[in-house]
Amino acid sequence: MPETVPQPGGSLVDTVLDRDYSARHPGDRTGHVFRQDDNPAPEPAMARAVGLWYSCPADFRQLMLNGMRQDHSRAWPGQHHANIYDHIRCQ
Repeated sequence: MPETVPQPGGSLVDTVLDRDYSARHPGDRTGHVFRQDDNPAPEPAMARAVGLWYSCPADFRQLMLNGMRQDHSRAWPGQHHANIYDHIRCQ
């Protein structure tokens, strides 16, 4: 399953990397993703998550910890832009 291009403004598609289908390193994967926007779409992702919970609780916990380690706050980008403006102003 190909990864999607991040959308402006951010969303779950920007932050959740599928455990089974992401091309990223396993330490970066953060959950189970579904792509469609209809009512039955979340069911397979939920089935994979629940299956992982029961069959490999340590792997489920690692996935959960991977997600909790992510920082998607606006603090760093905001400070970065402020530093750029300060640098330009001092020129």
